[in-house]
This record gives sequence, C-alpha cells and structure tokens, in this order.
Amino acid sequence: MVAPRTDVTPSGEELLARLTTAAYSVALRHGLRAPFIDVELALWRELRALLRQELLAAESCRRSHPSR
Repeated sequence: MVAPRTDVTPSGEELLARLTTAAYSVALRHGLRAPFIDVELALWRELRALLRQELLAAESCRRSHPSR
C-alpha cells in the first residue's frame, strides 16, 4: 500500500503564496488588530492546511474510482 501524497508541490506552493497575498490584501483593507506578520503567517498556515485536505480528498477519489 502506498501512502497518499500530501506534500504541496512547488507549483502548489506558488499558488498558496498568491492566495495568501490576496487574502492578506483583503485583511489589510479591513484593518488588523494583530501584527501583520502574524496575520500573514496565520493565513499561510490555514490555506496550506486547506490545500493539503483538498489533495487528500482528490487522492482518495482517484483511488476509489480508478480509470479503466
């Protein structure tokens, strides 16, 4: 049995960086109460966790419905 791959690829990291920047821009427009670096890192962590969950779900779907 092969463990599902949950690593975020370099292109995934690039997407993650762009999403973080976009979310951070929105957060800045609405005001922040925490230091900006804390907000940016929190956004990065949350988005990375979400991306990993999506990768796991996609891998699970591929395994349960193999192409013929």
